[in-house]
Amino acid sequence: MVLGDFLISKNKDRYESYVNEICNKLNIKSLLEIDLYDLCDKFGMKVNLELVSDGLNTAVSSGKGRRGIITLCIAENEQIERINLAHEFSHLYLHNHSQLNIDSVEINKNELEAFKLASNILIPSNELLKLSVDPELNTTYIIAEDVAKHFNVTLEFAYQRLLYFQDNYKFGRHEEDAYLYTMTKSFDMSYSKPRPIKIKYMDLVILKNSNLNKKIHL
Repeated sequence: MVLGDFLISKNKDRYESYVNEICNKLNIKSLLEIDLYDLCDKFGMKVNLELVSDGLNTAVSSGKGRRGIITLCIAENEQIERINLAHEFSHLYLHNHSQLNIDSVEINKNELEAFKLASNILIPSNELLKLSVDPELNTTYIIAEDVAKHFNVTLEFAYQRLLYFQDNYKFGRHEEDAYLYTMTKSFDMSYSKPRPIKIKYMDLVILKNSNLNKKIHL
């Protein structure tokens, strides 16, 4: 079964709308089809690579549309590089002002918005709904570690994406014809027989990894 099989309801997410807007503009079905550097180029964003690993990644808007300059430092691996680039792209796409002249509250707000768009770019909601849930544990389990590998991002980024995902997608399972049989407790075992209990919902559980050491009930 796939994650979408457990979908009960969803709320509109404006960052999903931004992703659809970008896809329509580029005439593609998914942003997974395009390289992130090409994506930046399509929107007039120049990417400068800094040969340092301890500097700051920045995005400076030109003030004209979504154009600007992204400065990207060397990342320790491809997954972090992808996350950083998607994050700075999101800043230019959403924010056409410098962060030098805004207070810390506004900076934090901008950072959260950039994360939400970047996470939708790297892990689109419609692609998440296609993922198979772990059949070895239980059909209602999904593992963030597997999501990270599938979408080529870090474990922590995938986990945070799933936490954000649950804000707009509610999961469970309607079991109209499923029954859980339990034995009726009785001292006289001749009266012990299966008692049908109808299950209406089954929780979907997100695990950080397969060690089952951290889980979230949706």
